[in-house]
Amino acid sequence: MVLVLSDDIIEGEILPRLAVKTLKRFRCVSKMWRNIISDSKFTLLSAPKRQRLLLIYPRSSDSTPGVKSQYFYSIDGDLKIEKLPDPHLIIDDDDDYRYGLCFGSCDGLVSFCAEFGSGVEKLVLWNPSTGCCRTLDNLYQMVVASRYGFSLTGMCFDSPSKDYLLVVVAFPDEEDEVYVYVESLKKKEHQIGEMPEVVASDISFPYDFPQGSGSGVSIGVLLNGHLHWIVERKGDQSRLIVYFEHEVSRFGELSLPQLEESDDDDDDDGVPGNFFGLCVLHDCLCVVNGVEDLMDDYHCDVFMMRDYGNQESWGILFSVRGLIMPLNIGVPDKVLVFSSKFGKLYTYDLETDVMMEIDCPPSGLLPKFVGGGKEIPLCMEMRRDPLLYLESLASVHSQHWI
Repeated sequence: MVLVLSDDIIEGEILPRLAVKTLKRFRCVSKMWRNIISDSKFTLLSAPKRQRLLLIYPRSSDSTPGVKSQYFYSIDGDLKIEKLPDPHLIIDDDDDYRYGLCFGSCDGLVSFCAEFGSGVEKLVLWNPSTGCCRTLDNLYQMVVASRYGFSLTGMCFDSPSKDYLLVVVAFPDEEDEVYVYVESLKKKEHQIGEMPEVVASDISFPYDFPQGSGSGVSIGVLLNGHLHWIVERKGDQSRLIVYFEHEVSRFGELSLPQLEESDDDDDDDGVPGNFFGLCVLHDCLCVVNGVEDLMDDYHCDVFMMRDYGNQESWGILFSVRGLIMPLNIGVPDKVLVFSSKFGKLYTYDLETDVMMEIDCPPSGLLPKFVGGGKEIPLCMEMRRDPLLYLESLASVHSQHWI
């Protein structure tokens, strides 16, 4: 007896459970499967979206023949690491470039600036899961706007317009003004001819970039469809979380955790704290507070807001020695953390309080160059913070956005 599965079961129960890499291969099974997998509604609504981590390893400053400017790796929730093909970009016969300023990621699409050796720069939209990419030539001025001084960046999806938005809040050096740029990727894609000017909006932003954050760029964290950042309030430099409501073009506020007072502190409002990083763990907003110990060492308290928007729901999820940034890619019973000081990834076990280093990238995936007549693995160190993205089939072209 031959069991025949209905088209509804195949489309609704089987294909949505498969990984993106498998779906790409299964396009060849039949015309029907190819049509289902390639359909925009299946791509954005039904296809699985597993979290992955994009790791960028630049080469050292010295020029090594046959070695590219950087190498891309990806790690999933099972801690399986794979090497990604470079986004295929060729500008004036120059195919080697550096991964520059990153603007953010949404639905599996990553936006970043590619810096070519010839001095040419391009804003790129890339899907690491499919390898597809395209340049956003009409949005290049967003790169210019974010370069001088400090900036908050991010990328989000606007459902009513079925469009991705690129958001930049620029704090130019030696200026008191703050400029908020919100640009449509779909609109700009269809503008041809002379490069249009990118104009700052009139959206109010009465905040400053957080001082001492260690970086001139802060990439927004997506939760509930909105981008979140840590900022400082103008005047008293107190820190808080702001989120961008793109539907109504305004910024909202969330309070940071209220810390307990020290014995020597008489301030009834608690200790200000050194909050420096946002992340999402178990679908809840989390923030990291760095605490300096007596021996000039640091440990981090990771707070979780269990009820979004409720100040009273903040509570410590875990504490760990050293300055780390938690990452969430679905590791069972563990949290993946990144140390910017050492450029390394670790798993932190919430039950045993043990942190283990991850061999990343594994020696078998290290690029090699020929030296002394033999292949020598290239020593690399991660110099950029990892970027979370979703494994998806999302298209880089706007006609497929729904």
